[in-house]
Amino acid sequence: MNFLRLSSRTLLAFYFSVQAQIGYTETFFKADFDTGSIGSEGVWSWETPYSPSNEFGMMVGEGDIYSVSNDVSLQSGYSLRLDFAGRNGWCNSCGSDSYTVSSSLPEAGANSLVVDGEDFSTILPSNLRTVFNKSDRWSAWSASNVIGSQVSFVGDAPISNSMNGSALFKPGDEIKVTKACGVDGVVGGDINRRNDCNLAINYLQGISNTNFEFEGTLSKRFYLYIDENAVLPSVGLKLGYSKFNSATPIAYVDVNRDETLMVDTASPSSRFTVRQLQFERGRWYYLEETFIRESSSAASDGIYRLYLSAADATSTQPLVERTDMSYGDIKQMSIIGNWQHYNDASGYIYIDSVEIADHYIGPIDYKAPANPPPEGSLKGTVVQ
Repeated sequence: MNFLRLSSRTLLAFYFSVQAQIGYTETFFKADFDTGSIGSEGVWSWETPYSPSNEFGMMVGEGDIYSVSNDVSLQSGYSLRLDFAGRNGWCNSCGSDSYTVSSSLPEAGANSLVVDGEDFSTILPSNLRTVFNKSDRWSAWSASNVIGSQVSFVGDAPISNSMNGSALFKPGDEIKVTKACGVDGVVGGDINRRNDCNLAINYLQGISNTNFEFEGTLSKRFYLYIDENAVLPSVGLKLGYSKFNSATPIAYVDVNRDETLMVDTASPSSRFTVRQLQFERGRWYYLEETFIRESSSAASDGIYRLYLSAADATSTQPLVERTDMSYGDIKQMSIIGNWQHYNDASGYIYIDSVEIADHYIGPIDYKAPANPPPEGSLKGTVVQ
């Protein structure tokens, strides 16, 4: 009798398919914001939110870069909103210098300050610079009068205080005096480049190497909505990081190319622009990245698939597929990344129905197959 010979990889895929059908799958992270909060389910979790005592925490909260909003949502009434001008516009600055307040001046309501040993007379006041009080929830101030190391401010109040700081200075506060864009900016060695807003990369906590073993699958799905009035970062917005020891595939909204999709798969001939997909404002988009790990440490047979389509015209065919990946262990994963820009970005994008699991997830209200449909050829144009 002749028997059909199947590779171990095919058998393993069949095994996981059967497990998916009988329910033996795991969801590592899920957040749909339906309670109006940042809460999540699963063994992974959001990073601890920013606070004065956790200054490197996730930039989330009223007036910050991220907040939970009922402006627009996919289905539950709430979504996660990203405000490019949040944190009082900090991410539109071109770098800064840090100082520590030596004393404040109570007779002026503690809204004037002294930094011993410094002379601000040569750089302040200036409409090209802003003073942020990092220790007071990033309240933003405009200087009105400077005498050596003493600085007073316009109107005796912040020009922006969206995160509800106390609007006062006190000894020990850390202040940041911004560089002037086009004059002495320092971001990436370019005088015109704005802050990349690296703290907007909301890396998840609780990730383990055991979540992504050889020949295992990991999928990350979320929905994206770009507000019609948003001024996007002039270069592009990264749609999250998935960092592995050997590869970090990244999908972008390529603002430079008419808000089309660009994907860098970190493999040979790896950068692709998918010109047939141009993001439309005011429309929800389904995005899912599926990573299938290589069969061994010496192999380069891992698979990367990216699915992206309008939510009201969902497709389960991948826009991009690579079959030559070598990932290594998983290191970090985020839902949204940072952005590079030379303009003052403003307005909102929204994220909803986030899920990360050990199987292809599929779009909302769609009975996803245990294994996604095969894709015969790679779509997209190589960008040199």
